[in-house]
Amino acid sequence: MEEEAYWLDDYALFDAAKKEFKNKAWFQWPEPIRSRDAKALKKLAERLADNVGYAKFVQFIFHKQWHKLHEYAKEKGIQIMGDMPIFISHDSADVWANQKLFDLNEDGTAKTVAGVPPDYFSATGQLWGNPQYDWKAMEQEDYGWWKKRFKNLSKLVDMVRIDHFRGFESYWEVDGKAETAINGHWRKGPGKKFFDIIKQEIGDMEIVAEDLGIITDEVEALREACGFPGMKVLHFTLHFNEQGRLGFVAPENSIVYTGTHDNNTTVGWYEHDIDESTRAAVASLLHKKMDRPRDIAKGLLKVAWASEARLAIAPMQDLLGLDERGRMNTPGTVGLNWKWCLKPDYQLELEPAEIKAMCRKYGRC
Repeated sequence: MEEEAYWLDDYALFDAAKKEFKNKAWFQWPEPIRSRDAKALKKLAERLADNVGYAKFVQFIFHKQWHKLHEYAKEKGIQIMGDMPIFISHDSADVWANQKLFDLNEDGTAKTVAGVPPDYFSATGQLWGNPQYDWKAMEQEDYGWWKKRFKNLSKLVDMVRIDHFRGFESYWEVDGKAETAINGHWRKGPGKKFFDIIKQEIGDMEIVAEDLGIITDEVEALREACGFPGMKVLHFTLHFNEQGRLGFVAPENSIVYTGTHDNNTTVGWYEHDIDESTRAAVASLLHKKMDRPRDIAKGLLKVAWASEARLAIAPMQDLLGLDERGRMNTPGTVGLNWKWCLKPDYQLELEPAEIKAMCRKYGRC
């Protein structure tokens, strides 16, 4: 509790208060608690001492179990890549405890929120609803909140994927009352100075930039200046060249994925997300029959593994050759996401010798 007090005390009180106030968002709590009046918080903590203690206990158990898992993975030569979401939930302990670092109204509601303009996934853009950061306020505190966040994650994982990397160069700002992300504005992010400061804090931690979506020359320049590998997703990067042939290029300083949690499975993508001519081109590239989508998925695994990219990653759904029913998440939608689970006997459907041979053939052992 002493080591983790900088986040644990606020989190545990937040968790207990959520139950006390019938799960209402913190900006709907009584004003003294919402605005974090010191006396009111002390009284609340004393009254809810049992629930606060229980929340801390649960976190202790999680940390104990996670570190056991992490050590086991290391013994097996397995690295864990963690995720650093650029934005956090409005109704969270972090925003409640650090209101001055976010672009909020006096009553705690969001003045501006995050999202992206219309793109491949959505014609109206993606309205994420996360409150925007007050980057000036954060810079005045030498990005202390971010330093702690990165430092803590560096204890839990071996590599960090920075979500929505382009937002650190420029981010899409939308009015807090908007219903879609169409009408927004690009604002300048903190840039390389931010990452220089973070690097001083976490040292040689491996960082990967999620640089998908609307990427500009400025975003590419920032990633290159930081030296971070970017992401190449086969569903997005297979392209027709001037001769009308399908091709794929991934530089060494990148990580290639067949697909991510936001994509359809590769089988689902091949069956439903591309037109007939592209399907024919993909099949031709792989020397596969058009009516064998699982063979297509297996062929694209080899394309990823054979690339020059530093790492090659495939979702388990692609290793298993699952169709769109195995999709993890559809951006811009709620209700049906994150339901897929790996079956206990999944290994019966894999071909480990073939996967091992592929890793050896392309130097990825």
